Amino acid sequence: VAGLGVLFPTVFILFNLITTSVFCKNVQGDIRKTIVIVCSLKTLPSAVMVIQKMQEIIPTLSGVALIPCMMFHIIQTLVISAFASNNKMSSRLV
Repeated sequence: VAGLGVLFPTVFILFNLITTSVFCKNVQGDIRKTIVIVCSLKTLPSAVMVIQKMQEIIPTLSGVALIPCMMFHIIQTLVISAFASNNKMSSRLV
């Protein structure tokens, strides 16, 4: 299970690195790095999987529980994209 926790984001990052190198050749390096990091977020798919399992236990709660997960994902996307575009350490990632 822990291996999948490491493999899942690694596959996202590698896929996004390859995709941006093929399709975003004219994009500046910092913007490309930000695209890779933001597109590699996996919080919303993970939250939806957990909520789907919760639906078996508490069917009426699952729709309400998805709203804070979506809000957190949007906030996390904004914070990480701002951090990635302003951080000098992000240049070492790609």
